[in-house]
Amino acid sequence: MQRKTQEIERREQELRRTQSSVLQDSLRSDQTRAKKILDEDSVHFETHNRARETFLKQAIDMYSRCLESSDDFDNEAVIRLCSLWFANFDDGMKVHEEIGLALDRIPSRKMLFLAVSPIS
Repeated sequence: MQRKTQEIERREQELRRTQSSVLQDSLRSDQTRAKKILDEDSVHFETHNRARETFLKQAIDMYSRCLESSDDFDNEAVIRLCSLWFANFDDGMKVHEEIGLALDRIPSRKMLFLAVSPIS
């Protein structure tokens, strides 16, 4: 998207400098096509980001429900949940609310091994 935006800006500069009407028509046509592609890419990018956020929230929710209801996957699910949390820590408030709900759901004893350091 950044490259396409830069390309559009370069074409705008070329259009301002160009005197030939034939060349201007060609540049305008290319500019229109580039703007359409940028618009389509922007829509796809937003759709992708919304889907990613939805899947992330669902994964956090499902890991927390797994930890809430069963003791079978305690070590693996906690690590995966924490991994999702830390990998998306800087995403602002999008994930933090879901993490808060998930942590409230999980018994604290299941997170205890994260606080204990191994003896050397």
